[in-house]
Amino acid sequence: MIEILQVNNKKLLKSFIDFQYDLYAKDPNFVPELYISQRDLLNPKKHPFHKHAKVQYFLAKKDDKIVGRLSAHINYSHNEFYGNKEGFFGFFQRRRRHMLGAIIGDIAGSRFEFNNHRSKEFELFTDKCFATDDSIMTLAVAKAIMEAERSAGSADRDDAFYSALGGLTVRHR
Repeated sequence: MIEILQVNNKKLLKSFIDFQYDLYAKDPNFVPELYISQRDLLNPKKHPFHKHAKVQYFLAKKDDKIVGRLSAHINYSHNEFYGNKEGFFGFFQRRRRHMLGAIIGDIAGSRFEFNNHRSKEFELFTDKCFATDDSIMTLAVAKAIMEAERSAGSADRDDAFYSALGGLTVRHR
């Protein structure tokens, strides 16, 4: 199970910054930003972006290991200039085969699915958030694709995909 942690202390902030070093440890082309620059960028008291924005940072954890990171932010200056009510995501990094983006977005918006929310002020994750049928179907399709790739050559992939997906279908009686 993937656990989503809101970065709300120095230890989690360190994990948020350090994740990139672990993720790209074997990439010879990875050139990280200086640690102190990342720390200052994420610090509301040190970086000017935070004067006109609201930002929340999140880590994804599976089996006591960080598997992804993400920021969610509202840039009030942008929204005022363009007349929008938009939010943005950043720092989206994850390990392979983790579908965090789709699932995080679905969970964050779940409590508004049948109750439109027009204010730009809201917490990204609350106790009322939940995984919806969209998350379940996304995971089922992903599992079917991975099983089809493992079990069949390229010529038989479509048949293997539909067979695997059919085995995951929930039937009501």
